[in-house]
Amino acid sequence: MSSPSVNGLRERLGKARSSLAHRLDGYYASTPPYALNAWDRLAGLAVFLFFFVLYLYTCGHGPNIAGDSPELIAGTYSLGILHPPGYPLFTLLGYLFTRLPFGSIAFRVNLSSVLFHSLTLLVVYLSALKMTRSRAASSIATAVLGFSSVFWFYAQIAEVFPLNSLFVALLIYVAIRAREEWLRGNSRGCTRRMVLLAGLAGLSLTHHHTIIFVFPALLLFLPRQLLALWRRPSLLAACMLAFLAGLLPYLYLPLRASQEPFMNFLNPSTFQNFKDSITRAYYGSSRLWIGPGADHRIDLVFYFINGLYWQVHLLGLTFGVFGMFHAAKRRIGDFLPLFTAFFLSAVVFALLANVKVQNAFERSTIERFFIMPTIILCYFIAMGLSAASKKLRELLDNLASVRDDIKKGLVLALGMLVVALFCLPASKTASAVNLKYDPVGEAFIKNLTASLEDGSVLFVTGDVPVFLMEYYEVVQGDEKDLTILIYPFLDQSWYFSHVRKYASRIYFPTVEEIRADITDDPTKDTRSLVAERIINGNPQVPAFYILHTPVLDESLEFQPRGISFKLVPRDAPFDPEEYYEGQLAYYGRFIVDGLSDSFYTGNRRELDLLAQIAAYPYELGKYLAGKGEKERALFFFSYTYQLYPAPEVLKRMADTYAEISIPEEAYRYLDLYVNSGTYSTINVWDALMDMEDMLAEGRFGDAR
Repeated sequence: MSSPSVNGLRERLGKARSSLAHRLDGYYASTPPYALNAWDRLAGLAVFLFFFVLYLYTCGHGPNIAGDSPELIAGTYSLGILHPPGYPLFTLLGYLFTRLPFGSIAFRVNLSSVLFHSLTLLVVYLSALKMTRSRAASSIATAVLGFSSVFWFYAQIAEVFPLNSLFVALLIYVAIRAREEWLRGNSRGCTRRMVLLAGLAGLSLTHHHTIIFVFPALLLFLPRQLLALWRRPSLLAACMLAFLAGLLPYLYLPLRASQEPFMNFLNPSTFQNFKDSITRAYYGSSRLWIGPGADHRIDLVFYFINGLYWQVHLLGLTFGVFGMFHAAKRRIGDFLPLFTAFFLSAVVFALLANVKVQNAFERSTIERFFIMPTIILCYFIAMGLSAASKKLRELLDNLASVRDDIKKGLVLALGMLVVALFCLPASKTASAVNLKYDPVGEAFIKNLTASLEDGSVLFVTGDVPVFLMEYYEVVQGDEKDLTILIYPFLDQSWYFSHVRKYASRIYFPTVEEIRADITDDPTKDTRSLVAERIINGNPQVPAFYILHTPVLDESLEFQPRGISFKLVPRDAPFDPEEYYEGQLAYYGRFIVDGLSDSFYTGNRRELDLLAQIAAYPYELGKYLAGKGEKERALFFFSYTYQLYPAPEVLKRMADTYAEISIPEEAYRYLDLYVNSGTYSTINVWDALMDMEDMLAEGRFGDAR
């Protein structure tokens, strides 16, 4: 016999279940199913074809330096292992594109992004149509996404984000379809789509981990079906099996790594390396909040909001916010999952991301991750447009004195005005993102290799140079028989075995030798010790080059050579005439295609690369000045400023002219420096004081 307390508990549980069921009935009632007809599908096909042709026309034909594009091209072409989490699905799909019988290898892999983002727009359109039942609103909102600059830009280059975008759209669409089948009473159709959804979720995790921000939304699209899983063990088992089957592409990593491909990042052939790869332990993605300056990430939230203004513009934001309020009142079954996905992928991600957005490189790095919430926002834009259209028609219907044809004409005119306002920025966006004639990546490779001697060793560092040189080795071939070593990896044991296999013609130290060196000098950086061992142990190598200046043996000097530094003994004889003429000849052949800061918006990595390239002739000028060749140094300072107009170059030129007693030119460049700077900096005030002193001392004579 049950006790009163047990009966009371059962009664409360029964009421709770009844209340939950009642709330879920209202939740589902807000999202009635919508069956697509032939015209809907035709409109979706038109959206797909329009953007596919547009993206194909502006698609890059060479390696672009944004994101990890050159590495992705090289990795898919060679079936290698990419940086964590390895991107096995993208590698396998990308490899299929490299087998196409037309275009360059880079263009073929870039074409994958054209297809993935065009398909994303198709699926976004279909989902928006199911939410709004308005082809016009869905088409406009989809076009807003398609014309947004970051979405458009990444539709033209080999990157992992377009495929991630497609997964975002597909997961939401399949969840909506599963919900519709349940609402229609089609249990079998709902079951099939839930199994498909589970499989897609697993497959998406083998590509990009940020997709996890969408998973809670899937639960909120289908709360009743997911609760019912626990009462249907067979369906639960089928979903779990489908999810695990979706993870199978991860097996590519250990299987391919065991074959020791040329690109074999972290060599995930062992269980530990495999785990470190798929969990991104190398990059610390599970500890995003930890790091320098990571105590305050609210600024990145505001950066995202500001970025949305440039992506969907004020009109898009207005309709998006209006759509959120409308959905919260009328379509709670869509609002709650979509807003959750938007909040997680925008605000929560921004709070977790350990990034300070201070330059073009960091802007281009972080903006790719905001494609996902922009996609989500476009669903709300569609709902806002649809709701505004209905409000307008209701308002006109209340104006009995106005003729029907005038009402229809007014609605059409306002609709065309909205379309025009959305499309006007598209031409400006096209000029900013068009990569059809993008020369920078290949120009950098040619400029760098032109400065290297045949058979030499190059220590390369930095994301852009490393990825471009990987592309050079795998896709273009090593024309100069160069040995390219990635400097940041010189302290990684997996990289040691990789170098011994693929750079067997040079001596490479053992782990035991490096440990002994560390014991002898514990203050020395491991990578510097390895580099010194390589340099000292390979006298047969004609020359060693490096892209930056770490702390190495004091007997070595970093001599600027083109856009690298040649490592030479400090006591080596120096012929200033030969050196000057050689570098003059090199920069006379220097490829400057695309190397202008006026070509790019502030979120393009080309600006960062341009600053890096300009640093080399600047260092060359400093090197010559240090050797007493100050007049010759001025030529390279001037060349640097033409390449990248940094104010500090003007100050250096002014100082050099003063040192060789040409005060008129010194004063002129100080004046340019002051006018290019800001009066809030101490250096500008110092320059002003120098100019006053020069005037007071009367150094100019009649020339002044």
